[in-house]
Amino acid sequence: MARAITRTVSTTKINVSEFVDGSLKEKEPVYVPGSIKDAKRLMSETRKAHGKAANVVITGTEIIEEKRAISFDDFMKYSVPVDAEEGTENED
Repeated sequence: MARAITRTVSTTKINVSEFVDGSLKEKEPVYVPGSIKDAKRLMSETRKAHGKAANVVITGTEIIEEKRAISFDDFMKYSVPVDAEEGTENED
């Protein structure tokens, strides 16, 4: 890739277990875009994924960073102009 635009993307992996018959049973992890460290937000995202009624506990978190690239030509093809001050798309 001769001319490329790169970006580092962060994802939060939330490891979750559920209390079942007095013991912890591991459940599918929850992946959320961005780097989340706030305990309330972590639990909110966990409940969204596994349901409010689930008796779940967060057993750990991991921030995963991945560097991604796209060719300049593809970037120009798929991107849309945004207003530099407001960060919103132009309607042109």
